[in-house]
Amino acid sequence: MKKSVAALLSVASLFYVSISVAGSSGPSGGTGGGAFYDGPSANEVVSHVSVRHGAWIDSIQLTYRNIVTGVYRNGGHRGGWGGGPSLAVLAANEYVTTVWGYSGSYVNALNFRTNLGNTYYRGNAAGVYYQYDVPGRLTGIKGRSGAYLDSIGVVW
Repeated sequence: MKKSVAALLSVASLFYVSISVAGSSGPSGGTGGGAFYDGPSANEVVSHVSVRHGAWIDSIQLTYRNIVTGVYRNGGHRGGWGGGPSLAVLAANEYVTTVWGYSGSYVNALNFRTNLGNTYYRGNAAGVYYQYDVPGRLTGIKGRSGAYLDSIGVVW
């Protein structure tokens, strides 16, 4: 058994192995609603960000695209159905790098910037400022939601 492990390690040392370790920051906002954590399944990237908003952020939902099969999958709808809808469709080579906004008891504003320099603004700039610079690409979100988006954090 020891010889098998040693042989495997010597062979493995000949190859470059890339390991992605997930991390997260946040959340910012209030403590109401229930906790959520949304992330990708294998081979998925964020392709759309759907936000409902008015005086504050009513909800957020990510859509994922499988880079192998091309199939799209909606993440959870986090929050309520008030406010007006906004949809950001990311290009195939585009991803979210920064998320910022304002919060209080709810998330008041939710803005994001992509690696291609596109910026999306949603909500009302009132409350406590927050900003998350994602090391790499945004892969998911976490926070709390009920009738509104109570808090938001980022997952990479």
